[in-house]
Amino acid sequence: MYQLTYPDPSNILQFILTITPDDGYYKGGRFTFSFTIGPEYPYSPPKVKCTLVHISILSTGLGSWCLSLICFSSNGTLVAQIYNGTIILLVIAFTLIALSSPIWTHIVQTWNSTNDLRLYIDNILVASLQSATTFRASGIISNYVTLASSLLGPGSCFAGAIDVTSSFTGGVDNFRICSRELSATDVCILYIS
Repeated sequence: MYQLTYPDPSNILQFILTITPDDGYYKGGRFTFSFTIGPEYPYSPPKVKCTLVHISILSTGLGSWCLSLICFSSNGTLVAQIYNGTIILLVIAFTLIALSSPIWTHIVQTWNSTNDLRLYIDNILVASLQSATTFRASGIISNYVTLASSLLGPGSCFAGAIDVTSSFTGGVDNFRICSRELSATDVCILYIS
């Protein structure tokens, strides 16, 4: 079952999708996605600015717990980060990604308590942090995942290496959240498919 709502009925380019599975492993779960599509759509793909993936307990991007998981730093490198309950742990890909390139870039962040925090770019492991053995989420069942923006979150969330004033842009073609850590083989299969 799903529900589509518009916080501002006069703006059809901003909406919230809530999915509540009726059966299967996630039966009774609730997944909420917030979408904001730029005014240039459909003439160009939606743009990404600095933060690629942001998680929060409120649909505004705010709350007592919020963090951007994947973002671009002020110098153009890609950063993946998690919060362990005390500090933000991060990995940095020192390879610059040419966002103006017509070729898509495949980005994967994985985490597992035994395998560490890992960042892949185009099927290549570019950074990992073995000491990242704990990830503390909000502790609240319902979280909001926001793509291409931290909404109102900048300045009031865990920051880490994020420079929220950056003006990087790019298109988002595909996004997935998995219920388990992806292996290097899984990342390869996603990359070639």
